[in-house]
Amino acid sequence: MNRRAILASLFISLCFSFCFCGTARSQIRPTSTGTVVGTVMDQQGSIILLPKPIVLLEGETGVTEATVDEQGQFRVVLPVGTYNITTRIPSFYPFHRAKFNVIAGKTITINVVPSLRVLARGTSVSSNHLPEAVAPPPKFDEIQVLPKSGLSGVIQFVTKRIVDGEATYMDAVFSYDNLTIYAERLRFNQKPFRLMASGARVVFEDGNERKDVGGVIIQIKEGRLIVDVTAKVHP
Repeated sequence: MNRRAILASLFISLCFSFCFCGTARSQIRPTSTGTVVGTVMDQQGSIILLPKPIVLLEGETGVTEATVDEQGQFRVVLPVGTYNITTRIPSFYPFHRAKFNVIAGKTITINVVPSLRVLARGTSVSSNHLPEAVAPPPKFDEIQVLPKSGLSGVIQFVTKRIVDGEATYMDAVFSYDNLTIYAERLRFNQKPFRLMASGARVVFEDGNERKDVGGVIIQIKEGRLIVDVTAKVHP
């Protein structure tokens, strides 16, 4: 083989090696985004389509508006980080829940269930004014769950009663990161941490699925959150 042929062969080998290494690097390069999906629904589980819901997600890089489709669903790709989620929907209070983490390469489900503000619109014979029957705004308690996580838990409720250090919330929603529990009754002790959801209907969401369950108990053991879900017993 002459010198020109040897140089040409060497050049082709170097090009192939460069292309292969570049491809390998692109394949193992970690993604810096995650995906959030969810459905906008009322407290009875019916999809909210009209008036058109606006879903807003706020993180370190700013505010992103998620497009809600005709099934009341949204899907948005976001940079990795911690986010708040809220809504702007006429006749509803802005949605509020605990902050949650978006993880690289993962898809999590965060359903949006705002509280109705306007219960009914009346009429007035003497004027053009249309009086509104307005529901009181939802109440919220922020609770400490795992201090090292940097996230707090949020309990939304209608009424609250404290007896011997234990708080009982009625018609309540507990949220923490991608976890959400809807319950007729929530009983909560801070020390030691223990939260129990019970009642005629308990709905459990863990960022992957939404299901009716019999009850939920959440405890902290050895710095870890332990979630025990009881299956719903059908008559």
